[in-house]
Amino acid sequence: MQPMQPNWWGKSEPELRSLYEWIDQQTHGQTTGDRRGGIAGGVVGAIWGVMGGLIGILAGALQINPAIAVTVPVVCAVFASTAVLIWYLRGRTESDKAVARTTAEMRGFFWKLMSARWQGNVKGLIGEDGAMALNAAAYEYLQCRTALNSPAWQAVGSDSPWFQARDKTRVAMDVAMARLVTMIGQGAPPNDATVQGLISDMQRAAAEATATSSRLAGHHNLPTDATNELRKALSEMRALNQADEEFTDLTQGS
Repeated sequence: MQPMQPNWWGKSEPELRSLYEWIDQQTHGQTTGDRRGGIAGGVVGAIWGVMGGLIGILAGALQINPAIAVTVPVVCAVFASTAVLIWYLRGRTESDKAVARTTAEMRGFFWKLMSARWQGNVKGLIGEDGAMALNAAAYEYLQCRTALNSPAWQAVGSDSPWFQARDKTRVAMDVAMARLVTMIGQGAPPNDATVQGLISDMQRAAAEATATSSRLAGHHNLPTDATNELRKALSEMRALNQADEEFTDLTQGS
């Protein structure tokens, strides 16, 4: 009997692990993105859900005239949704608008890239050089995101200049990655000066974010290096074990 072939959605390209992870984050909405938009969408959805339930109560349980039972909640929902939309539009910063524009430009090609990812055929879509260029950029993007999400960065207050620096870096990395995807999708050569320049800038940003994470950790007395912390813990455990053995030997010897 022939061995079962893997399903098309199970295929992968191990050398593109970083690019795959970035695509998955985009697909599942695990990016910084437009946070106000997410809040606004959630609130509007909740408003219409509540009003739908209210219509059921008024028209079904209380037997109120459907013209009133339906019209009043719908009008209230429209007004409330409009207010939320105004709040969203007025609250958007220039950075929010930049991310939204760049992401919109990327979306047309992104769906092709996502499909190729699930078929394990990204190289077939954009070529090996293009895939490796995007993978290099995705690696720096993920490194930077990990650093910015570290306890050290999260500990800074909203009134701190570090807080603004974190958000600007996050937005800049989102924009850079989206532009790279758009450029590669439109046929830009992977060795193009603009493409390579963006990747280099992302690399420097990720390195700086990581270095700053260690600096901030020192300010807040947080662990700065996982390896050092593990070595310290191991040393303490060994010292405790040695002391316990010595105590056991003394008690048994007596």
